[in-house]
Amino acid sequence: APFPKRGSPEVVPERPTPASRDRVALFARWHCLEPYLRGHLTTHCGLDPDLVTLSQARQDRHGNACFGHFDRDGLCGWEEQNAQSAGFSDAGQRGLALVRLDKEPIKQIVVAEFAIDALSWAQLHERPAATAYASLGGRLEPHQIDLLIKAARKDGARLLVLGTDTNSAGNDFATRVERAVSGQAAVLCDRVPLPHASWNEALLARAQTKDKGPEHRRVRA
Repeated sequence: APFPKRGSPEVVPERPTPASRDRVALFARWHCLEPYLRGHLTTHCGLDPDLVTLSQARQDRHGNACFGHFDRDGLCGWEEQNAQSAGFSDAGQRGLALVRLDKEPIKQIVVAEFAIDALSWAQLHERPAATAYASLGGRLEPHQIDLLIKAARKDGARLLVLGTDTNSAGNDFATRVERAVSGQAAVLCDRVPLPHASWNEALLARAQTKDKGPEHRRVRA
């Protein structure tokens, strides 16, 4: 590399912060997981197979669907979902599970409590272009709000769509996020339509209605 010119200060590059031993171990565990191949997300949750592929979900040795969470230092944990329950990896902490379905500049970020609900929202709304999907992993912690604000600033997103559940926890999620981003991004609350408890439940209900055919739809109209 050329020497700096006389009289000009030498620029010393910043050294990256070394990863902790725990994070290195977490990263190794994540990369031992295989791409998701089980049918739970498609057969039980009703998600389109290509949507599952685009989400980059992985699976553990128990067959759980795993969605990676990231913070400013990289991978920090992952959601675990099976047919009976949703949880989080026993190591690490929640960050954001951020999914993009196209390469368009992001105009809006849809925020849901779980990755499966974010993907269900996308399928129900026919995958609007220029949209990213963020999952909080079932719990909202202060640093996640900071990550959400930074993600919106980084990508230039002007709108946050709060697709939280219609219950007390969902109300709390939406209220806290809306207060935190006030004045920094526009917020639209798109809550799960009653009587459904989650966006995935709403997706499955629509699929059942379609399966019953036009006669069923005419009766309900």
